[in-house]
Amino acid sequence: MKQNCEQYMEQFLSLDKGEHLPFKLSMHLLFCKKCRAQVRALTKAEQLAARPLQVKTPVTSESIINAIKATVPEYNQKKYKVPIPLWIVAGALIIAMLFVFSLLSNRAVNGTLEFTTYLFFALVITSYVVFFIGTNMDFFVKKIGTKTAA
Repeated sequence: MKQNCEQYMEQFLSLDKGEHLPFKLSMHLLFCKKCRAQVRALTKAEQLAARPLQVKTPVTSESIINAIKATVPEYNQKKYKVPIPLWIVAGALIIAMLFVFSLLSNRAVNGTLEFTTYLFFALVITSYVVFFIGTNMDFFVKKIGTKTAA
């Protein structure tokens, strides 16, 4: 009879949600207390799983990091902070290289090389600004006050 119950439970589990039970399965559930209890438990579990989660979790950066660490133990948040003086030195070097090139390009004959180099400098300066703002976003968010609409 145990093997028979397993077959009926497999048949029950293979049904789509809301599909009517076949007559043989209904009759078996009517007379088999063990299978009937399993079907009730499965139905109750499905109803519980379908409801929205009632636990309110505060969403803070700490709770998110703790959740990530709980699921991925090897997670290690690294903050790559470049000090402001290094940003200033890098910006000064870029500008100095641009001036040196502009002084040397007056002697150059090839206009395509000059255009390509200025394009390269434009990309370098744009990248510099994007990385500077991206890595210091918290500074800009704190310093720039936004007015809320009333």
